[in-house]
Amino acid sequence: MKKIIDKNFYKNQINEYNFSAQKHLLLNLTVFLFLYCLLLNILEFFFTGEYHKKTISLLICLSILLILWLVHKIYSEIVLKYINVIAYLNILIILSGIQIYYHQQNYQASYIVYTCIMLSTGISVIGNTFKYASIIAPILIIDVIVNVVEFDGGMTYDLLIYVLENLIILLFCIIINRYFTLLKYKVFKKETEIIELCNTDPLTGLLNRRAAERYVQEYSKVDGLHCMIILDLDNFKLLNDILGHQKGDECLITVSKKIKETFRSTDCISRLGGDEFMIFMPQILNEECAIDKCEDLLKKLQIKYNYNNQEILISASIGITFCKKSCMNLYDKLYSEADSAMYMSKKNGKNCFLRYVSSGS
Repeated sequence: MKKIIDKNFYKNQINEYNFSAQKHLLLNLTVFLFLYCLLLNILEFFFTGEYHKKTISLLICLSILLILWLVHKIYSEIVLKYINVIAYLNILIILSGIQIYYHQQNYQASYIVYTCIMLSTGISVIGNTFKYASIIAPILIIDVIVNVVEFDGGMTYDLLIYVLENLIILLFCIIINRYFTLLKYKVFKKETEIIELCNTDPLTGLLNRRAAERYVQEYSKVDGLHCMIILDLDNFKLLNDILGHQKGDECLITVSKKIKETFRSTDCISRLGGDEFMIFMPQILNEECAIDKCEDLLKKLQIKYNYNNQEILISASIGITFCKKSCMNLYDKLYSEADSAMYMSKKNGKNCFLRYVSSGS
């Protein structure tokens, strides 16, 4: 039975992760900004006896973050519906809030530096946090040096304030970049899962027919000796009828493992459906390589089951064919030939393999 994959289910999972990540992002930025505001005012009061002149703009930024977080908390269904738009809107508002604060600097150089950092944070996703920080940090350090050199006095205190301000900008950039990186990773992971589910037989973990066909077709223009093996189990229907489908599934899993043990990791092994399997061996040295594998596999696939003193012997009928030249419809050609040889081996008494021989040979 073909497994139906609901892509919307995975899309919803990604959106839910996005939503959760946004809430954590806003909460983390709120906490860091609050602590920074508190620390800045403590230092200002310690050095000058007054509160910091930028406290109001900091509180505005803090309020924006809290409002955004509350919107996510209260209107979760609406946010989920427009999650991607709101994600970028959040980042824009956060960066705009910092810009309000940072624009109060007396020197244009700081504003230009901040604009560059804002753009780099918005368009880049760097998985390694250390690498990202090592790119942004030198720019902020240069900004500190340039501004402090231009000060007339109070260099020690101003240096401390600028270092703290640029550290908070760096921290915000790292958190935002980390958020996008994790989100991209999650999306990639889910997309990979979907691809694997589309290409994989859920019972055995082998490739399914569609994936196998695509794999074989990749060699349609590749010269070399290619081999296809079609395998059909003997007495499998009897096993299913007597011992049930669960035992039949166990048998298919066992057969899959034995096939994988026999062939190369580079060979394409797939379950075409039911008890029919296909092995594609690309660019082998000679025909004997594949023939030896078939002989070895026939021995491994003689599996006995007992039920009420009745013995059920599972074996395999195998068809094998080769192709030495490139062929546009490689899969169809090889499958037709190997399948024909497999049916001949069934008529020949089962538990054997036959090579396809064309009628003109």
